Amino acid sequence: MSQSAAILLADDNADDVELIRRAFVKVGFAAGFHAVCGGNELIKYLRGDEQYRDRTRFPFPRLVLLDFKMRVDGWEILQWIRQRPEFRRLPVIVFTGSNYPGDIDKAYDLGANSYLVKPQTPEELVEAIKHIAEFWLRLTLLPGRDALPKRLEE
Repeated sequence: MSQSAAILLADDNADDVELIRRAFVKVGFAAGFHAVCGGNELIKYLRGDEQYRDRTRFPFPRLVLLDFKMRVDGWEILQWIRQRPEFRRLPVIVFTGSNYPGDIDKAYDLGANSYLVKPQTPEELVEAIKHIAEFWLRLTLLPGRDALPKRLEE
């Protein structure tokens, strides 16, 4: 798993952020984990605004984990991401506490790549993070970044 691949969590619950951070540490991916508090900070991070200008320190994410139950509506943030051509291919997982079918449908309708309900125990959280990291960071090829070198495609 590439340590340079960044995962960006947008969640305004400090306890959830810390639990998820610890889970990434347990699965060996602490170096690639970044978190922002809420939707406005997520927008700043993605655009490289303000303190996020330094892409060495704050690399463009390979994956966004988005809690939609924030002070700024997560649905609006997901729409904002999908309406911008520069972010439309960025994988976004809605990672939230709701298992309400209407929320799941809406997430996919707005362009989420996946919808996961936050696990209830620390052990289940570590297992979920392990699967997220394995699939999205090790197995999945992303357009424009992971394509085979030209000489291998010919």
